[in-house]
Amino acid sequence: MGRYAPIDASAPPLITLDDFFTPEACARVIRDAEARGFEVASIAYRDGTRVDPAARNNARVTFEDESLRTELFERAAPHLPSLHGERPVGLNERLRV
Repeated sequence: MGRYAPIDASAPPLITLDDFFTPEACARVIRDAEARGFEVASIAYRDGTRVDPAARNNARVTFEDESLRTELFERAAPHLPSLHGERPVGLNERLRV
């Protein structure tokens, strides 16, 4: 096996939702993320986390926000496909911008 996990071809396809955020909601998320502060994105490897710009060359802010997570899931849920007959029940608690 190589450095990265193989793509799971049986996974559901990526979907996009047009107009998912209002301009006001976008501005709020951007404002909140900038207030938290962006950092160079590290990668978790088996032997620990480190910055690897050859694999990931971006900055991000990672945080938990239960109300935002709930709001996003409620808006997305009607559009999310089932997987093996099961419906999604929530989003990852770690939000990344």
